Amino acid sequence: MGAVAIDVNANERKLEVMFPMDTKEGVETFLEHYTYLKELMYFSGDYDALIMVIDFEDAFDNCGLTVAERLIIQKVFIEDMKRVDIAKELGVTKQTVQNWSNRSIEKIAKYYKEVEESE
Repeated sequence: MGAVAIDVNANERKLEVMFPMDTKEGVETFLEHYTYLKELMYFSGDYDALIMVIDFEDAFDNCGLTVAERLIIQKVFIEDMKRVDIAKELGVTKQTVQNWSNRSIEKIAKYYKEVEESE
C-alpha cells in the first residue's frame, strides 16, 4: 500500500507567512483581516485561524496597551470606523488617532517578538 504525503501544517504556515506578527506590517495586515479570520474560524471551522485569533487576543490583553490604544484598535479594525469619525467622537485630531493606532500596533508586534525570543 502506498503512502500519501499530506502537509497537515500547510495552512498554518500560510497564515504565518501572510501575518508575521512580530512585525508592525504583519500585525497591521492581520488586523485588517481580523473579521475575515473570525469568520473562517466560526463558519469554516478553520483551526489555524482560531489559533491566530486566540494568540492575538492574548497579545492584545498582555502587551501593555493603554485604554485609548485598546479603544483605537477596537474602533479602527474591529468596528471598521474611519479615523476622522473616531477623532470627532473622542475630541482629538485625526493625527492623534493615527499615532495611537501606530503605537498600539508597534506594542503588539514587540510583544510577539519578545514571546518568540523567550521560547
